[in-house]
Amino acid sequence: MERRRYLSGRFLVWSLGPVVLAAAGLVVLVVGFGIRNRGLPLRETLINMIPFLVLMVVWMVSALVIRLRQLRELRREMDELNEIVRANAT
Repeated sequence: MERRRYLSGRFLVWSLGPVVLAAAGLVVLVVGFGIRNRGLPLRETLINMIPFLVLMVVWMVSALVIRLRQLRELRREMDELNEIVRANAT
C-alpha cells in the first residue's frame, strides 16, 4: 500500500509536466499570433480558442481532484490498517 501511495504521488507530478508544457506551447502560439498579426487578429484567435481553453482547464482541475481524492482514500486505508496492527500488538 505504501508503494501504491508513492506511485500515486509520482503520477501526479509526472502528469502535471506535460500539461504545463502544453499550456506553455499554447501561450507561445497565442503570442506568436499577436506578434506576426497575420491571419486572424489576436482577439478573434483568443475568442476561437476559448472552448479549447475551458476544456483544458476543466480537465486539469478534474484530474487533480480525482488524484487527490484517491490519495486521501489510500491514506485512510493505511491509517485503518495501522490501527488494526496496533490493536493486535497490544
